[in-house]
Amino acid sequence: MKKLTGVIIGCFYCFPFAFFSIKADFDNGSMMGHLLMIAATTLLAFLGKLFCNLLPCIVGNIVSSIISLYFNSRMADGWDEGYFKPLTPSQLILVVSLFNLVPQYIAISIAKRLKNYFLKSRHS
Repeated sequence: MKKLTGVIIGCFYCFPFAFFSIKADFDNGSMMGHLLMIAATTLLAFLGKLFCNLLPCIVGNIVSSIISLYFNSRMADGWDEGYFKPLTPSQLILVVSLFNLVPQYIAISIAKRLKNYFLKSRHS
């Protein structure tokens, strides 16, 4: 069951969250894409640590960043005209992906404490 849960979480992580968030920012001028990315990846990290291990989170973040960079390389509708100055869109994807690890780390820490608490109370 843990392996199946890990595979499912890993598959959800393969969504290009960083690309989606900056695409929504570019198209709509809205930070809603960034908020959705933070909420989704934080939830996935929490569930991943709570129900299996960190492997789906680590692999999922790497694959999501690679897919985001791939989709970014396929864009041709004005990304490089200075909207994301001083960064290029590829640099911004990497920065967003790295900063997105902070709330995931917090969620993993909370899940770890919660898991340890329930394991201790179960054995008492």
